[in-house]
Amino acid sequence: QSECNFVCDIPHAFVDSIGHVCVINDGICFVQPDCNQLAPDFPSDTSKLPRLEKVLVISQEWGIAMYHGVLESLIKLGDVLSILHADESIHVHVPGQPDNPSILFPPMLSDLGIKPSRLVSGPIKADMLIYPRATPCMNPSTRQLLKFRQVIENTDCYRKYTSSHMKPNILLVRRENGTSR
Repeated sequence: QSECNFVCDIPHAFVDSIGHVCVINDGICFVQPDCNQLAPDFPSDTSKLPRLEKVLVISQEWGIAMYHGVLESLIKLGDVLSILHADESIHVHVPGQPDNPSILFPPMLSDLGIKPSRLVSGPIKADMLIYPRATPCMNPSTRQLLKFRQVIENTDCYRKYTSSHMKPNILLVRRENGTSR
């Protein structure tokens, strides 16, 4: 078992469909401290797995669901989005089946400047895995949330929906006993 404080670079490793990582040379496997209730699903013969040079892993179990996908997988990008923008050869491992990423990720990552062609899913090998710190199930890190919020606030999509011409709606609820919230 190992833990990454922020981001780890792991040479010669492979990742299964839900983000478990195994180092190929040493046979050392470690599991993210997240929602993974399933045992790692590493094939006995890794020679047939697709091999990529550099892969960033944001996959976690339950990542295809909206809550887990956004608050446990996508928030990992706050620490590494600048790396992805600087090096377009890095693929992003997202939840889903081989060659069929969850429909949640392509549009969201596209808004962050990551082309859908860079997304991969399913078991793969990588010469270098970039592994942001995992998010415990239903307990995202405040630091990661704030960092990801900064990332979101710099997107055109965010600015479009929060421009000054849009007025916020305020809802006042009056209770029978005369109190309001």
